[in-house]
Amino acid sequence: MQPHPTLPTLAFDLTRNGRPTVSGGRYAVWDVLELLASGRPEAEWQAAHPDLTAADVRACLRYAAEQCRPHGPVTTSANGRTAAEWEAGRIGQPMTLKELNAYLISTGKLPPDAGPATE
Repeated sequence: MQPHPTLPTLAFDLTRNGRPTVSGGRYAVWDVLELLASGRPEAEWQAAHPDLTAADVRACLRYAAEQCRPHGPVTTSANGRTAAEWEAGRIGQPMTLKELNAYLISTGKLPPDAGPATE
């Protein structure tokens, strides 16, 4: 087993095709997440799995959060707003000439010293 670089209670187990596991390889992370999502009372699943510690559960949740986090930059529009903000405020409306000019300069398609875009 190879330990996870930032979550020491997790390990990548070759017997589980390199998937992350906890409690010495006994539980795969997805098994723990499914157990939590099942809706069973905490006392019930703790009694059924006494070797699964609270630290193991937190490590699984942390790992899931890492996997869901965006790994690239958030896409923004020409005026710095996210795509969702852009759509919420400008559905069906074209860019103004000022916004178009700023976009063309920011993407390098127009030199910064170029005059304003004209119709």
